[in-house]
Amino acid sequence: MDLYLSNCIKAAEAAASKAASSSLKSDKDACSTKIIESQVNKLNEERRACDDAAAAEFQQWLLQEGKKPFPNEDQLIKLRHLRMINKELDKLENTSERRNTLQLKEEDRQHWDNVRTKLNLRKQVEEEWQAKEMTLLIKIGEEVKREGKIEEHRRKIREEINRKIGTQVYFFIFIVNVYISR
Repeated sequence: MDLYLSNCIKAAEAAASKAASSSLKSDKDACSTKIIESQVNKLNEERRACDDAAAAEFQQWLLQEGKKPFPNEDQLIKLRHLRMINKELDKLENTSERRNTLQLKEEDRQHWDNVRTKLNLRKQVEEEWQAKEMTLLIKIGEEVKREGKIEEHRRKIREEINRKIGTQVYFFIFIVNVYISR
């Protein structure tokens, strides 16, 4: 409808312009042409304003005709808005729940990573202690062997000394007995 009205206005403007220009050509007076042109422009502007107002009024009338009032319209609109708001809230809740679960999973993963690293460190410390303990036990074993050898050597020396002393004592006693018996 708007298109039809605008086409009609354009056709009327074109016809008015042609009429004004043809009358202007026949009348060669410059002043009268300017006056007529200004009058034609004023008429066109007034017609456009009237046509625009009429078109707007016609459009409003069409909208009112298409709109049929029904009962509880406000309630239905409110319910529709509430449903839309609830949908948005559900989306936000789902998003926040996903964030919370992701955050909990991340915290859990970090906790178990910490536990693993602590266990690995504990295992490493235990292995180091075991290595140190073994080296200490080896040193103690070597020291015991060395002490055993030293004790064995001392025992042999004592036995040798005792044997030598014993033989010397027996020899001395023999000599003394021989000397005395003589």
